[in-house]
Amino acid sequence: VYLISAGLVPNAAVNSYALVAIFKNGASVGAQIVVSPILASLNMGITSLLNMNGITDYVELWGISTAGTPTFLGGAATSYLNAVRLKLG
Repeated sequence: VYLISAGLVPNAAVNSYALVAIFKNGASVGAQIVVSPILASLNMGITSLLNMNGITDYVELWGISTAGTPTFLGGAATSYLNAVRLKLG
């Protein structure tokens, strides 16, 4: 079992939405969607526990913003994807 945590800071316009999602092997396993009532930068994060075989399984971080000119702010300082293997039992 792996603990996956991820985050992005997309920009958002009034009534636009932003999404951050974790994908495992190309399929979504969790997402957070926020509709912004104001012009803002949104700190978004998501955490998931995933069974992974440690050999061929992979995870991806996806982000979407429907703002006029979508951007993700802060680069490596605010965009992250962490994975920690948990030994249970």
